[in-house]
Amino acid sequence: MKMDRELQNAILKRLNEDAFELVHWDDIKGLADDEKNATQCLIYMEHHGLVELITTTLLEGGTKVEAAKITGDGQDYIDPEGGLGAELNVLTVNLHEDTLRRLLELGIAQGNISQAEKSRVKTQIQALPADSIKHLTMKLMDWGLENAPRAIQLISTLSKGS
Repeated sequence: MKMDRELQNAILKRLNEDAFELVHWDDIKGLADDEKNATQCLIYMEHHGLVELITTTLLEGGTKVEAAKITGDGQDYIDPEGGLGAELNVLTVNLHEDTLRRLLELGIAQGNISQAEKSRVKTQIQALPADSIKHLTMKLMDWGLENAPRAIQLISTLSKGS
């Protein structure tokens, strides 16, 4: 079953008009071409935490939606900027000096240079103070960003060969 994104957004926007209040089924079902599609869409969104539902299980089988309300996650989903969830779910990564040093050493080990050169550069990295490791890492990040178009072009070329 393929979910109708337009219907999902229409339902979420309608529920958001009465944020955190129950919206009766009669005010929702008209958004879909058929009631079964609207019901399936709401149940799917409930499984993902975007809405809360009040339902009735029918004797003949199936589920009838009585009412629905949008959740905070539902509001964040329809917010173009991601809402409060985007701010709260920011992932901060701290790379300590020893981790940066190890990443640099791994990069050197995988480099296309002689073993003698690898050994020499690795020794130099091990001798650098923490501030120099930080500075070197920032310079390498800048270099990587400056060369991103070349990397994208290489990835595109390699993927065409697959």
